[in-house]
Amino acid sequence: MVDELLQKYGIQNAYKDMTQDERWLARCNEVMRFLEENHRNPSKHRIEEHDMLNWLKANRKAMNAGTMKTERLRSLENFWN
Repeated sequence: MVDELLQKYGIQNAYKDMTQDERWLARCNEVMRFLEENHRNPSKHRIEEHDMLNWLKANRKAMNAGTMKTERLRSLENFWN
């Protein structure tokens, strides 16, 4: 169903053929680039930033709960340090 809608509107699903870790890293790079360029967190008031905001909140929650994979935690720590 989702693939049909994407094709109908001519949207390519860039994440379709990636592993979960590759998708996480791609989103991580996107969010980190946004933070560096804009010097602020993604806004809940801008629809185009919702995916990044949700990703950031989910990963902060996993980090604080201690459930984040070690490799992912290192990636985030390297950015913030």
